[in-house]
Amino acid sequence: MSGSNFYNSIPFRKYGFYCSNMLLTPRPSLLGLLICLLIGCSVSVVLGQDANWDLKNYHLYNAYSYLNNRLEVDALAAGIQTYFHPLLDIPYYWLSTFVLFDYPRILAFVAGIPYGFLIFLVLWISAEVFFALSVPQWRALSLLATVFGVTGAATLSQAGTTFNEVTLAVFVLAGLVTLLFSIRNYGCINMKAALVSGVLIGTAAGLKLTAVIYAPAAVLAVLLFDGVNKKNIGAVLVFCLGWWLAFLVLWGVWGYQLYQLTGNPLFPMFNHIFGSSWMEVSPGGMDNRFKPTSWFQALFYPFYWIIEGPMTVAEPSFADPRFAVSFIAFLGVILLLLFNRSTQTSSTANFILIFIGGSYILWETLFSILRYAVAIEALLGIVVGAFLVLLARRMFKLKKDTMGLVCFLVFSLLVISFTNYPHWGRKQYAETVFADPEVQFSENTQFLLLSKPLAYFAPILGKNVKDVSFIGINEDYPGFSRFELGAIIKSKIAKHTGDRFAIFLDHDLAFVPAKLDEFNLEWVKSSCRKLDLNINAEKTYLCSVKERSGESQVFYFNNNQVGTNVLASGWSTPEAWGVWSNSVSSRVNLPIAADVKANYSISFNMHAYLSSTHPQLTAHVFINGQWLQDISFNYPSGVVDKIFRLDLPDNIVQSNSNGLTIEFKYNNPKSPKSLALSSDERLLGVGLVWIKLTQL
Repeated sequence: MSGSNFYNSIPFRKYGFYCSNMLLTPRPSLLGLLICLLIGCSVSVVLGQDANWDLKNYHLYNAYSYLNNRLEVDALAAGIQTYFHPLLDIPYYWLSTFVLFDYPRILAFVAGIPYGFLIFLVLWISAEVFFALSVPQWRALSLLATVFGVTGAATLSQAGTTFNEVTLAVFVLAGLVTLLFSIRNYGCINMKAALVSGVLIGTAAGLKLTAVIYAPAAVLAVLLFDGVNKKNIGAVLVFCLGWWLAFLVLWGVWGYQLYQLTGNPLFPMFNHIFGSSWMEVSPGGMDNRFKPTSWFQALFYPFYWIIEGPMTVAEPSFADPRFAVSFIAFLGVILLLLFNRSTQTSSTANFILIFIGGSYILWETLFSILRYAVAIEALLGIVVGAFLVLLARRMFKLKKDTMGLVCFLVFSLLVISFTNYPHWGRKQYAETVFADPEVQFSENTQFLLLSKPLAYFAPILGKNVKDVSFIGINEDYPGFSRFELGAIIKSKIAKHTGDRFAIFLDHDLAFVPAKLDEFNLEWVKSSCRKLDLNINAEKTYLCSVKERSGESQVFYFNNNQVGTNVLASGWSTPEAWGVWSNSVSSRVNLPIAADVKANYSISFNMHAYLSSTHPQLTAHVFINGQWLQDISFNYPSGVVDKIFRLDLPDNIVQSNSNGLTIEFKYNNPKSPKSLALSSDERLLGVGLVWIKLTQL
């Protein structure tokens, strides 16, 4: 019996009731929900306390900042993520720093609630699909499809974490359940279901913009699941109304604050549209590292992470064949429908298949980041199960679909056994969620965060002392340094009159003097001590900072600055940001007074001309003819606004009473033309933004 005839056979369908012989149809139960919640919470506890990079960078900090009105007090504390929507982070912040601070295992148990809801919704949706396909074993198939989906690399690894992608998926799948429930009861999508679904899926997007991909996919599914008609068009319009209402309410309040502060309600995203003066007018805010690099890779991308290998759609190493198996199954369903007229699906199955296909295409086009695909991955078991059932019906003519069920069980076991999960960061449980850093400081203290992720120290250090500020001079700062946000940071540092500390990670130890030197500051090295909050993944240091006493002179090299007068040879015409070298070597002559007996340091703010096909460059630095140091650049990090500081030995300074001649020799400069990037034939090595000469 086809899906549509099956629906039509249900008495009282138009009233939304079930007759007595339909009591075994898929329907939610409180007991089932409680079991799923218990499973989800238990899994979260077993996996360990969440200590992922994003939690330490911005999930704790953003909630703390929002609840304490710190948006204008601090600046760039969590880097560019400082300005992400904080609403989803408030529950974990409140529970971890106050209510359940002394109960880390209970915190992990509560954090697993969204995963439990996700399991329940996937089970419900799976049951709707297989029941609509008239599969006698729909319960067993639904259970297998659920296990297949919720044990995926993206989904299971994020259970109980603050990434919030599981929570977003719950809203999205709840929106789908609303639509599927309407299809089963009424054979169509009524206006009420469309509105509620739009609100639920719009809520996900309003809480985090990465969930925006699910709205177009849902619209496509509503429009096409049983053919385009007036009812479906009306449902789409009502769905969009609900989506926009939810999005505007949830993002609107936060977006308005961002707009007042930066001039961009989506800051830092889409700045080429809103043109905030806080940053470069460019698309910005998008992470393109994981997108396919060719049409062939784009078409067969799911096969690139079947086995563990180089970074594809996630930073950590992982392997998962689910998307590849589902890719084959999806194509298999389409081929069966195209070339076998006897193959029948149902409106419910059509809806889910269209939604999954549309969501995947948008996900790969916009992000290709595994974490964002939870709502897709959780439903993949439905695709595989549906294909195996339809194939078994075609090949074996088995009325009870036994072969399809057996094949699905085997496939599920194989896929789970070949899955290698990414490690986002978990810690063993301690007596408290966070350790006491035992730092004593006075009111009006400024903390300079020189690394990422460090903003998680702010809620702990600022818990009992309100008059503190946290300023980020991390790897994101150089990209903003020439714009209004950079000016705000410089002003906050320059005007501060109280105590000041720097916090940084061990891998940034060598760069601390250079980062502070830009603001005429220096660290008191003897004051440094280690900090530990129980979730540190790397040694973290706290050092006292003071103003530098020596005089400094800064030479800027953009086309409006007098610093260009010290350019000697090997440089192009200065541009708005600075100047490119255009030879295998280039020189700068800095004047110093011959009668001044002092030590000096030199700091450079430099770019490097690199690309994916030209990923490395080394600049050999000679001063007054003597080699001093090699400066290395690597693509993609460290390409723009890299700051270096060199302390000059006395013999170099005294070897030339006329000043300092700085020469850069490059190991492999390239022209844009040689890299097939443009017709520019200049041999580009480094870009010089400024040089700072400081008397120690």
